[in-house]
Amino acid sequence: LKDVPLPQSLKGQVDVVLEEVTAGAKGLVSLTSHGDLTQGSIKLKELAVPIDVNQAQFKTAGTNADVDDFSISIGKGAIKGKLSVDEFLTKQSFNAEAVVDGIDLAEVVEQKGAPVKVEGKVFANIKAQGQGSDVKSITGDGTLEVKDAKLKGLNVLKLVLDKMAVVPNLSEKVKSSLSEKYVKKLGDTDTAINKVAATIAIVNGLININPIDVEADEFIFQGRCQADFDQAYSLSGAFMIPQELAASMVEGVRELQYLLDEQGNIRFPLRVSGKGAGVPLFTPDLGDLMKNVMVNRGKEELGRVLNKVF
Repeated sequence: LKDVPLPQSLKGQVDVVLEEVTAGAKGLVSLTSHGDLTQGSIKLKELAVPIDVNQAQFKTAGTNADVDDFSISIGKGAIKGKLSVDEFLTKQSFNAEAVVDGIDLAEVVEQKGAPVKVEGKVFANIKAQGQGSDVKSITGDGTLEVKDAKLKGLNVLKLVLDKMAVVPNLSEKVKSSLSEKYVKKLGDTDTAINKVAATIAIVNGLININPIDVEADEFIFQGRCQADFDQAYSLSGAFMIPQELAASMVEGVRELQYLLDEQGNIRFPLRVSGKGAGVPLFTPDLGDLMKNVMVNRGKEELGRVLNKVF
């Protein structure tokens, strides 16, 4: 384990029955055994609470090891699954399956001093394989859902609107035409998110999430995300303001009509990047945004010409 970052603390009780041990001039050659781990606890600097091992029964045969059924707790949430390791004395190639059940981000993720705090409960199904000592060798796939999600200290809609240089101070200008419900939403310091759903693929140590669907009362984001195991991430996709809110915004700022799609939603490309719980950087894709404006404006001008002709 010399190349593996060690946790801040590690404890537990391991009971092992050794059936056969083979050793030679170069050390341990093979091991046949079975046993279990109890009272296990691992503390990582990235997590605010320890990982507690409730159950982990294992067996080894030669140079292979299997954990047929493990259960661990992280705060009030749990992870259950199974693990097999081939050539655990040398390559440590592993295959793992896990079900994540209700891990509370607010409870688990270390967010002291973070300008934006994340809330929500994570549910996931994940399969992964690779070498334990080489993060870049890990591949896998799965699905993920976050329920009751919230970004505390960040109003996504207001931030995105204010980043749209096409209309300076846009969030303030649209307030006069909004209903009380949306005026309150625009004035909130937090963002409540109704749905986060994603499909995950892990390749070369990178986590690719495609598609990712994020829905709130006041916006929808559909796109893709790439993240690494250092918590750095980058999202790109379409940010959409639903028809009801979009119509009210157009009443207050007529220029926004050029961003409407055929369903009456305001839609434009958006990039989001950041690391961990830090403030994410929201960047509207102004190139594609201006293309949409020109197309819609062009339709309007063409309509005026045709009206004069006929």
